[in-house]
Amino acid sequence: MDSTDFGESIRQVGGYSAASEYLDPETSNNNDEMDSRIEGGNTRLVNALARAIGLSSFYTSHRVTAVVEEKAKITVSAVDTRADEFEAKSAGAVTPREFFADACICTVPARVLLDIDFSPPLRPDKIAAARKLQYARIMKSVILFDQRFWLRRKNSRFSCFTDGVSDFIFDSTLLQKDMQGRGILCSYAIGDKADDLAACGDNSLQKSIQADLAAIFPDQRTNPIAIYRYAWQEDRYTQGAYALYRPGQWFALREPLSKPHGKVHFAGEHIADEQGFMDGAAQSGEDAASEVLH
Repeated sequence: MDSTDFGESIRQVGGYSAASEYLDPETSNNNDEMDSRIEGGNTRLVNALARAIGLSSFYTSHRVTAVVEEKAKITVSAVDTRADEFEAKSAGAVTPREFFADACICTVPARVLLDIDFSPPLRPDKIAAARKLQYARIMKSVILFDQRFWLRRKNSRFSCFTDGVSDFIFDSTLLQKDMQGRGILCSYAIGDKADDLAACGDNSLQKSIQADLAAIFPDQRTNPIAIYRYAWQEDRYTQGAYALYRPGQWFALREPLSKPHGKVHFAGEHIADEQGFMDGAAQSGEDAASEVLH
């Protein structure tokens, strides 16, 4: 059950990481880390930050290819992924766009560092740490139903850990209203099960989850209206949901990953004290900004 907090089996998690998750009085609570969420979706925080900075400053369709420091100046090269796909089809070269700055804060996940050309090159210990740090395999499948058959009575709640392929199933529409009685269940699969589900076609995925639900609710009609899936381990820009520190890795890998590289500073959940959470990512960003200012 606690493995879902790490994205892989808790048997593979380092003791320091597990202790900070459950025993730290500043970050732990009595609700098994079921933290508050933002009404309307956590994306609202990201959008609010973007509006505060100015949307014209964002290039969300661009992929960074190189970071060069020369004469105390930083040049970041990036290609437009839309042009990247078009040019790839026509076998043409993609011309990168260059951005110039006095300093750079790099927030990409550790594994993606290896896809960017740094000049001068990254230190060997930072490269080795980026290669060793694993990212959690998580597959989320959200399933829309025309009625919430899992609610036995008014104001009841539902979640279930299974030994089936669905792994952990929970009500994504808990306490939400104005859906004409409809509801959404989420299958939250981790580790090997996440890979198994990611390999399924849509029909096979739906049948597998339906079979688990039918075993839990044998007297209910469990045919969904729609299903949407996402396997974080297949995401090109993260290669997993969030970092997973194995035994002996917290101090060995975190330090080289967090050290500045010239005028390039680093931030992200993978080097935060609240590792794995957006709270930690935001705090690491503030820390990196302070490094630049000083």
